[in-house]
Amino acid sequence: MAIVKMKRLHLLSLAADKDQLLQLLLKAGCVEVNEMDAELADPEWKSLVRKEQAMVGSARSAVTSVNAALETLKKYAGGKSSLFILRKELGEEAFCDGEARTAALEKAALINEYNRQISQANSQKNRIGSQRIGLLPWRSLDVDLSLRETENARLAFGVFPAAVSMDELHLALLEKDLAAECFHASSDREQHYVLMVYHKDEEDTVMEVLRPFSFNPSALKDIEGSAEENILALESEIEELDNRRVLLEEEIASFSVFREALQLCADQMTQELSKEEARSRLVTTGNLIYLKGWVPAPDIKKLEEVLKDFVCAIEITDPGEQEMPPTELRNSKLIHSMEMVTEMYSLPSYRGVDPNPLIFPFFTIFYGMMYGDVAYGIVLIVLSQFIIRKYRPKGVVGNILQLATICGVSALIWGFLSGSIFGDAASVIAEEFLGIENFVLYVPVLDPLADPLKILYLAIIMGVIQLMVGMCIKIYMCFRDGHPLDALFDVGSWWLLFAGIGLLALKGTPVILYAGIAALVLTQGRESKGFLGKLGGGIASLYNITSWLGDVLSYTRLMALMLATTVIASVVNILGSLPGNIFAFFLIFIFGHTFNMGINLIGTYVHAARLQYLEYFSKFYKSGGRPFKPLRYNTKYVDVIPEEEVNR
Repeated sequence: MAIVKMKRLHLLSLAADKDQLLQLLLKAGCVEVNEMDAELADPEWKSLVRKEQAMVGSARSAVTSVNAALETLKKYAGGKSSLFILRKELGEEAFCDGEARTAALEKAALINEYNRQISQANSQKNRIGSQRIGLLPWRSLDVDLSLRETENARLAFGVFPAAVSMDELHLALLEKDLAAECFHASSDREQHYVLMVYHKDEEDTVMEVLRPFSFNPSALKDIEGSAEENILALESEIEELDNRRVLLEEEIASFSVFREALQLCADQMTQELSKEEARSRLVTTGNLIYLKGWVPAPDIKKLEEVLKDFVCAIEITDPGEQEMPPTELRNSKLIHSMEMVTEMYSLPSYRGVDPNPLIFPFFTIFYGMMYGDVAYGIVLIVLSQFIIRKYRPKGVVGNILQLATICGVSALIWGFLSGSIFGDAASVIAEEFLGIENFVLYVPVLDPLADPLKILYLAIIMGVIQLMVGMCIKIYMCFRDGHPLDALFDVGSWWLLFAGIGLLALKGTPVILYAGIAALVLTQGRESKGFLGKLGGGIASLYNITSWLGDVLSYTRLMALMLATTVIASVVNILGSLPGNIFAFFLIFIFGHTFNMGINLIGTYVHAARLQYLEYFSKFYKSGGRPFKPLRYNTKYVDVIPEEEVNR
């Protein structure tokens, strides 16, 4: 079906029924609710309607809360971690169970509260730990740290740089014959920790003596008792905090039995958030609500069936000329997997063409050619199908795995044509371990090692075919949009030039080539103003022949990567055979081929996609489409099944 035709939907209903309406639209899954900022900016509209009140913030907070609880549960309660989620099927009635959702939200709140208390305990422990570390240098002093003076003396806790000699300090105090003493507490790499005790009457003189030694008083405020007493008290607090944290972690772990309930709640609240966001786009008079949106033309009957017993007024119209509807692509299951490749580039414009059926054969053939190995293809097919059947992934992941299966089949076929089964593993095993000389499993049709030029020519021919198909699509789009002359000038002129080059290469007449050059010069500057502008634009277009040459040469990467895959596989087999031990061979064999499969799995995708994006799309593709985002079930942990299917 390609790009689905969209219809503008206008719906009027009773305000009292808005919750039921949103639930029905969620069930239908085919209506995108639009904002109505333009209408609300109109004074006439503004005097009649206002935005519907919605609890988007509350719903978003609930989603955040449940997801945070699941992450906390994963952290403290463990459980099997998997790249893929095993989705469970659930009927709509069970999915919409409000009591279960409320209970799960309460449990999520408890888990998050326990986690908050753990964070609080950790913060407190860090703070206390810092206090303890600050007291450790003073641990050897059996002095009350809050003591600063007696009747005749003053006490000053402070530090000297590590470079200061304590002996020189003591001599300096003795030379002045001062009633002062320096008690050394401890030292580290940076400084000495000391307690200075001196007579009050000699404070100025003592400070004068200490100044050359860079004495710096320490801030030991609000600390009563000795350092040892405070350290022991802090260590006791740390132990209590650790015990409390362990108890809280055990409490959280005890909620592991509710993991599935929380996962279900996460999906439920995601749908609630979607409904609240849709509600925020409605306008109301107080008694009535008005909805404006988009609905795919094929889904109109489905929408009418869902709303048949609901009291409302519906108007469905064609999009206005100035409107740009959202883009939704619908293809067969085979082509659907290719949408992921297109969407990584950009969705097609609503008034463009769906490129997925047009790139499907080229992408899969190119991928298989570069990845071409029978065994690699089989591994790709088996792994992707295993994950699909076990986990039933959807969305992008599901498309990736479906595409992997198709590309695996293509790689298998190309591997058979090139005679690559784990490279030349059969020949190496036969010769090195079975003693069979010159063993050949079968003669391949295309041998990239023996005849790389044949592969190169094939790659260029396939590239030319794809580029020509791209130009044919351009012709179709021009005729569809009512611009047949554009097709003649922008495509026909180039074809005339290419035909002339081909004839000249075959020792033919240059007349066709000259005609092609003249056609380009006379037509390619037609959008410019003035005769000189048009002529200059036409002459400049001839430079684009270098772009065409670059596009064609880009397809040589097909040969290069096919050769790389085969060569690396062969090198792995040679390295494995060097020790002369079958066990060592298979060890190197498994590691090497796993590496080769992994690195080429990504590399071939990138290069196959690049050929579509840069070489192919540049000939016809109109990008910039906005994705169609209907109000529908969008779940992560469960698949919602309609009740009519559940009751069958």
